[in-house]
Amino acid sequence: MYTVDPSRTLSALPDEIWLTIFTYFSTTFLCRSIRKVCRRWYLLTHEKTLWKKVSITETDCENSMRSFLNLFSFNDLSGAECVSVVGQSSFTDYILYKLVNDASNIHSLSLIHCENISDKGFRCLSKLTQLKNLNISMCPQITDESIAHICDHLLGIQRLCVYDCRNLSDDSLFAISNLPNLSHLEIEDMYISNSTLFYMSRNLANLTHLRMGCYSYMNLDGAIASLNFTNLSSLDVAYLNENADEDLAILVKRNKNLKTIKLHESAILGTFIYKQKNLKKLIMPFSNGFNKAFYDFFCKRDVELDELDITINQHCNFSINFSSIKRLSISFDTASPLNISKNLLAYKLLYLENLVELCLDPYCRGETINQRCFEKVLATCKNLEKLGISGVKFSSSKNLKLVKNKSIRTFSARSFKGVDELVMLKISTALPNLCSVDFLSIDNINIRMLHMFCKDCKYVRDLYLFDRDGRLTEISMKKFILEHSDVIVQFCNY
Repeated sequence: MYTVDPSRTLSALPDEIWLTIFTYFSTTFLCRSIRKVCRRWYLLTHEKTLWKKVSITETDCENSMRSFLNLFSFNDLSGAECVSVVGQSSFTDYILYKLVNDASNIHSLSLIHCENISDKGFRCLSKLTQLKNLNISMCPQITDESIAHICDHLLGIQRLCVYDCRNLSDDSLFAISNLPNLSHLEIEDMYISNSTLFYMSRNLANLTHLRMGCYSYMNLDGAIASLNFTNLSSLDVAYLNENADEDLAILVKRNKNLKTIKLHESAILGTFIYKQKNLKKLIMPFSNGFNKAFYDFFCKRDVELDELDITINQHCNFSINFSSIKRLSISFDTASPLNISKNLLAYKLLYLENLVELCLDPYCRGETINQRCFEKVLATCKNLEKLGISGVKFSSSKNLKLVKNKSIRTFSARSFKGVDELVMLKISTALPNLCSVDFLSIDNINIRMLHMFCKDCKYVRDLYLFDRDGRLTEISMKKFILEHSDVIVQFCNY
């Protein structure tokens, strides 16, 4: 009779290892599932060390007020250091008051989209004297009085995120400007005057990261000129036009340590780039208004960036030197009459040996990338670890020649056309070390292709699918999941 060695069972694992494993589960899963398995796990889930981090997100099912009270009643939260609550309407002033009293040593607190917390609840945050990071975004009931009260009592705050709080005004920013240790500030969707921004930039001498986003009722072009910061290392702004280019150049020149600039949906000239030698990361997605002057400036010197996210339009001549870039993301203006594949190949944009991450998104107005470009990426980018490419059109599966690339671990293939079993076989053979795969809107994909792909790519653990043609039935996918039990399959609903 076969007997099981007790030392080889899961029950033989020491408590320390189980506690480490439990830290990877959400707070809701610990309370509702893990502690109900056995008495040992029940006792382990009450360990104080397990509750240093409490996270309840909107991906969890909606928690009732009683479940929050039970969380605080049956668990020792006195040692909690990081608490995050996202999208919970039942998280009220009373629950927040209980949290503050039970966990007074919190260092990081996020209350995002908690619509039923009022000024009364936010005022009790002043008891958290150890608080360093605070995120109170998308809380519609918060007012200037709450921000002023928090800033008067919590002078140790180093990171503050306040966006999409429509009741806040200049008064809140004046109060925030009095936080002496603030180094990271995110403000968005607030009406802010230029005079207030000037006052803030004079008082917040230690600020290194600034994010400002807005809509049409805030004049960010004028605001840029009001910023007098000197120690910024990261700047994230949006909706600028070319009138702000000169002011942005002055700001960049003033901040010698500025390494990251993010400009969302902006139409600037780009002269500021060449006044900053330390700039390593430039993110400019959805900036369709770039004109020829921007690319002229860009091509006048070698780019020394590590990461670049850019939108290309008809003014770009593709002669930019990307040789130093490790992470490159390129999208294409929907109004650009470009022959994308021809330009990518002609200017050797794909011959980048230093690339670690590459994302090409030309799929607009029916534009596609031909299979030759796809072949060049795999053949020349030898150090590539992450590849995302959209709109590849395979004209001839028999003539497809893919060089094996063992460095790529993550592969995102979206809106591929002309895919058959031979194409899928050649891709899986060329990318043997894949760990994560994203197949969204792939023409003609079927369950046989997936079986073949996962058989060749033995290390795949994450598989994202979107079946546009309805070829992947529920029964076939159940069989696939049973056969490939080590692969986590996720379906996208768009």
